Amino acid sequence: MTITGANLDLVTEIAMKGVPDHITTFNSQSAAQIVITVPQAAIFGPVTVFSLAGVPIVSKDALAYVGDTAIDLWTGSVGPNGWSGNDLVGPLDTSLMTGKRTMGINFTCDPSASYWQLHVYHGSWWSDIPGWLALPGIKDGVLSFAATDTNVEFAITPADIKSIADEGSKILCCGNGIIIKKVYVK
Repeated sequence: MTITGANLDLVTEIAMKGVPDHITTFNSQSAAQIVITVPQAAIFGPVTVFSLAGVPIVSKDALAYVGDTAIDLWTGSVGPNGWSGNDLVGPLDTSLMTGKRTMGINFTCDPSASYWQLHVYHGSWWSDIPGWLALPGIKDGVLSFAATDTNVEFAITPADIKSIADEGSKILCCGNGIIIKKVYVK
């Protein structure tokens, strides 16, 4: 792993979630870059560097391996949605969303419904998730599904994550005939 920044020649230790001992031996180190070998025990989470003064600096993004599987934020059963009401899904563990840029929703389609639609908001009726609105097939914020569909994924930004957290760590799902089973990020 390569860490870039400024004053990295002052770093003495690096901590990673899942690794019991701090890393003190680096493959290379300069003022602008540190290269380390990531221990196999490291798991998804922030990386913390410590300076000579022992001051910790925690990364904004979390360590994730290429090919990491999705992280479940919520599982349960909400719905079936009906346009006469709305369903808040959550609370979602937004701390697990750091560094993740795709949100997904697993669902089933209620066989008794005549059509299946979904609209996803940050947590209120007035705040669409921009990545949701960018999905192909969206019309007026609503995505239609076939009865056999079970999943949808869309882009999220750090601003979306903050907004979801500010709205009580919930998302608002409106539509018809959809039973939400899981919300995840990857």
